[in-house]
Amino acid sequence: MTRESVLRIVLLWGIMDLPAQQANRHVLCDYRIDGLQKGVRSGTELSPKNQREVLTGLFPKYLSATSGCGPEPAQSVLEHLEAERSAGQMVPSIEEFAEGSFTAPARHQAAYFVKVGECFAATRTYFGTYRLAIFEGSQLVANVEPLVRFAGALELQANGLSAAADVNKDGLHELILDSITFGQGVVEVNAWLVSLRGTHLHTIKEFDEVYENPCSAGAAPGRVTASVITYGPPQLFVEQYEAECKGIANEDHVPALKDFRLRQSGKLNSPRSEHH
Repeated sequence: MTRESVLRIVLLWGIMDLPAQQANRHVLCDYRIDGLQKGVRSGTELSPKNQREVLTGLFPKYLSATSGCGPEPAQSVLEHLEAERSAGQMVPSIEEFAEGSFTAPARHQAAYFVKVGECFAATRTYFGTYRLAIFEGSQLVANVEPLVRFAGALELQANGLSAAADVNKDGLHELILDSITFGQGVVEVNAWLVSLRGTHLHTIKEFDEVYENPCSAGAAPGRVTASVITYGPPQLFVEQYEAECKGIANEDHVPALKDFRLRQSGKLNSPRSEHH
């Protein structure tokens, strides 16, 4: 059994008065708030020099602007994306980054979530592919595709890094990866707590539907749901809140924090554990 598997999930429903436990908890990710969370910063905060160093360390050749893209190829989607990467026909960007010890304890490392930006990917497969890279100084120590499993079976690609923290006090910083999807008027976010121990991506816990906004779909009753994930080693806690479809929520935006109320009824399945 891995160290990660000792993490336990506690689902809290209804209004609970747990002052002793709450005092020892730290917020890992609050999906009632739109934006980056604990320990994660936007890639735009990096200097142009730092951005070039990271991207050059990942890609032998790449473009700095879409104006350099050649004509759109006629291959299938997967062939197209692979061909574009091989030819350097991509405009990569660092979406988010975090600092910590990711592959081994007591290391000074940085995790970069990178949008590869293959030319014409937006017209074929949403936004193309992503990479999760760990650097120690100027040395690249891990470079993985952020593949996770939805509902324990379907493999999909995470498209965002939301939080970083040493959740279980093992000397390693774990990461929260997100997958944001849009369809038929519904915005949905699923999340995964992952580790890069030993330079490989390991999924610790899957969190289903940490955020859902069906307001644009117009279905009744329209309510936005959002989870707050907190931790007090060795436990994780998940609280779910809801807000009515009104105001900015009807425009696919996250409702105002004051509009959320702790959910007092209903039950979710426990997040599934998965190790690979």
